Amino acid sequence: MGADDGVPWVSISDMTEYGVISHPKERITRAAFDQVFGGKVVPAGTLLMSFKLTIGRVATLGIDACHNEAIISIFPREGVDQRYLGYFLAQVDYEALQDRQVKGNTLNRDKINRIQVLLPPTKEQSHIAEALDLVRRSIGMQEQLLANSQELKRAAMQTLFTRGLRGETQKETEIGPVPESWEVVRVGEPATTISKGSSPKWQGFDYVEDGVLFVRSQNVGNGVMEWQDKTFLPAKWNEKEKRSVLQSGDLLINLVGASIGRSAVGGAEIDGANCNQAVCFVRLNNEEVLPGFLNGFLLTL
Repeated sequence: MGADDGVPWVSISDMTEYGVISHPKERITRAAFDQVFGGKVVPAGTLLMSFKLTIGRVATLGIDACHNEAIISIFPREGVDQRYLGYFLAQVDYEALQDRQVKGNTLNRDKINRIQVLLPPTKEQSHIAEALDLVRRSIGMQEQLLANSQELKRAAMQTLFTRGLRGETQKETEIGPVPESWEVVRVGEPATTISKGSSPKWQGFDYVEDGVLFVRSQNVGNGVMEWQDKTFLPAKWNEKEKRSVLQSGDLLINLVGASIGRSAVGGAEIDGANCNQAVCFVRLNNEEVLPGFLNGFLLTL
């Protein structure tokens, strides 16, 4: 780092959970470093924790740096395993702490000092930290394997949708090469219905504990339906919104938000359900196009 390169400056956006911060996005000038920070950096290896906005996120400095006012540096006393302390602080219920003691999404030094930390013997702290390190590595490997399998699946589908299964000669089309005997049609041609739902809130309907299953964008996953979060409406909603009553085999597509374009085929669970305005459903003539085939094709786009 040259004399005019400035000094690395860490913000919360640089902090990945339990990560090591080696390349902060911003730097401060030497003049600001001398005037504001008194020419003192926080040394590499220091445990950092955010205490404003994203409260309780912990990370470790990988380089000498400065950080902003929403982050504190933590220097454990002798006999405290830093990795253990970081894991412990990351699982504290800060929301409950705020409800009792502060207003707003922030903590201050006094309240941080009063956080109670469980401290087993040092050797046990280290064993706990090592076990949690192993869990994190296992989760990371599992996530990487899942990403790799998704990429392999996507590549396999791309091959199937351009070459087919019979080794046919390919022809060029507006969407790329396809087998000679295949046709390229618009979705609307084999569809008997293409529609979307409506918002019950706009029409004075409230959710109920049991009734008509109401499909929302979070229920349409990447190729599969996801039911961790189910919502229901009164039965009379289907009487009012007959055009968006779903059937088993309907292809559902998200229309808005971060999940736009995600699609899945609904099974028996959506028979008689309804959907909101963020979800489009396509009902196909199964003699021409199977819903699963179209869904697979959409997943390659």
